[in-house]
Amino acid sequence: MSEAFERLKPFLRKRRSLNYLISILNYDISTTCPRKSIEDENDLMLTYVEESAELMQNKEFVEAIRLANDDPSLNFRQRAVVDNLYEEVSFFDKVDIKTYSAWQKDIHKCDEMWRSAKENNDFASFLPYWEKAIEATREMAKVRQKGEKTLYDVLLNQYERGNNSEIIDSIFNPLKEFLVKKLPEVLRIQAEHEIPKVAPMDKDLQRKMSIDVLNRIGYDLDRGALRETMHPFSDSLSKNDARITTNLSDDFRDNLYSVIHEAGHAIEFQWFGDEQYEDYSEMLASSAICETHSRFYENILGRSEPFLKGFYRDYNDKYLHLDVSEDDFVRMVRVVEPSLIRTESDEFTYCLHIIIRYEIEKELINGTLKPMDAPKVWNKKYKEYLGVDVPSFSMGILQDIHWASGLFGYFPSYALGNIYGAMIFERMEDELPMDELLLKGDLVPIREWFAQNDFRYDCLPPRVWLRKVTGSDIEVNAFIDYLSKRYLNFNSTMERYFSSLAPSWVDRNEKSVEEADAILSPLELKEGERVLDIACGKGIMTGHIARHTKTKVLGIDLSEKMIELAKKDYEGNDLVEFQNVDFLKVDGEFDKLLMFDAFPHFQDVDALKEQFHRLIKKGGLVLVVHDLGKDRLNSHHANMNHDLYRDILSAKEEAKRFEEYFDVILTIDEDNRYGFLLRGK
Repeated sequence: MSEAFERLKPFLRKRRSLNYLISILNYDISTTCPRKSIEDENDLMLTYVEESAELMQNKEFVEAIRLANDDPSLNFRQRAVVDNLYEEVSFFDKVDIKTYSAWQKDIHKCDEMWRSAKENNDFASFLPYWEKAIEATREMAKVRQKGEKTLYDVLLNQYERGNNSEIIDSIFNPLKEFLVKKLPEVLRIQAEHEIPKVAPMDKDLQRKMSIDVLNRIGYDLDRGALRETMHPFSDSLSKNDARITTNLSDDFRDNLYSVIHEAGHAIEFQWFGDEQYEDYSEMLASSAICETHSRFYENILGRSEPFLKGFYRDYNDKYLHLDVSEDDFVRMVRVVEPSLIRTESDEFTYCLHIIIRYEIEKELINGTLKPMDAPKVWNKKYKEYLGVDVPSFSMGILQDIHWASGLFGYFPSYALGNIYGAMIFERMEDELPMDELLLKGDLVPIREWFAQNDFRYDCLPPRVWLRKVTGSDIEVNAFIDYLSKRYLNFNSTMERYFSSLAPSWVDRNEKSVEEADAILSPLELKEGERVLDIACGKGIMTGHIARHTKTKVLGIDLSEKMIELAKKDYEGNDLVEFQNVDFLKVDGEFDKLLMFDAFPHFQDVDALKEQFHRLIKKGGLVLVVHDLGKDRLNSHHANMNHDLYRDILSAKEEAKRFEEYFDVILTIDEDNRYGFLLRGK
């Protein structure tokens, strides 16, 4: 036991009580406080804020903090508490209470004026208060600045220890490139199905449904509360008091996902361990760690296909009263539609809303963008990234409360939370039967997994916490893969892997004319036929097929870089065409299909079978072939990422899986050759 930390506890108890009072008032102001009393309650809340600030200048408390800071016996929770306190003590060493109170008054007044400004679409009257709030935030950042390069880096580091603009740029830039580039493709895929319209839902019915949803996902209503507010939020007031809010509209989806998002926050608050409260380390998680859990519940769980199908099965007759299939319900909820409002945006485009805010607030705090010019920049970026026009301030720069409340540097947390969550999901899928649990609506094992493997460590520095939970440092690819699987129907891990090989690819598929002829001979190629070369790589076999048929051959591959090199290699050859596309999204009708040296990389054989059936003419031939035998193939792939391949069975066993639509003409199981030939029924 640390004697130095024991000396801190009476002060920490007082500080916790003050924060409890501040949170109660904030919740009341945002939910049930009469409009004419908001200013009075704000003043009362400021009294407690000032008292909490004065506590940080109590000489006995400050001395106890300094002693504890030098104590090597602190456990990791106590160390997190002391590090946080030492930062605050250092801040208040440089700032008198009167100055700090003036900054806080400017921010609280801006917060107050935002509510009427948003309601009245009145940016002009809001601007002077916003300028003061921004300047107050900049002044506080100057006091906190140590080795950070910019004032905005100070704020990023405050919300996410160890963070800075260079790190965020290295993550957000490839994510933005992916989202902007792939958004048109996602919309094209979505357009293949008619999305059912959402009918207005009675708000009282939504309120009742919200309670059932909270119970379903594991939120304890005996230690929480749900109320309505203009801007949904959650807060941990005490050990047994984690409250949430929502905002109701005619569209049940808005309320549903506000409730699940905020409950995701509160479930973490409710399932802190006793040791966290004993050491006063509750609520020390970085903002991105907090957003990890809310976004995880909202999207990774709440928008998953099994969760939605179970939800529809159990609640449609009781609440929704929709006459659509389960698949159409999933499409209705997961519809991607570039929009104006961040909190109502779809999962795919959401991070573009965050990136826009990040790019703007970075300039505001660093002084390279004037507040009066921010709406113009906002509107331009929404048009450029999302293709939408902003019709008003209320639906544009005034839509969020964060900047009015001085929360600059917080927005990146939402996107980082998505990225952290995708990394966690990869581990969780290995340890829990996720689809089964989500379909049943039994999320208790998921909550228990979090409590055991995650929540108890969330006071650690973010990157330390992330390595503890996932075993890896932050990287954006897990999130890109997750979005690709859900919205693009392919695994971007595969695309990246083969694209990375493409520049230095020494193609072992390079064959002599005699070897290629022997491989292709079962297809009985004829001039004038339409042939598709699946997973064509750099187009080696595509070229051989074209030589055989003297007609145009289409080569497709998931790897953008492979296709780029194939087009370069065959430039000027009118008999070959190459497309960078997922095979499962190819349309058309073909006489012959070739899949050479690619079969183990297609994990979903049922989907492959259906696509073969859709593309092949009646009586057409499909040749799946490798120039290695089964055992050598499985051994060759053994050390590869399991997302990239599967172990294959004998050619006879694999071919049998296609018999619903095809006659099996030939199977090959030799040391140096593997494959099967199918004829469309």
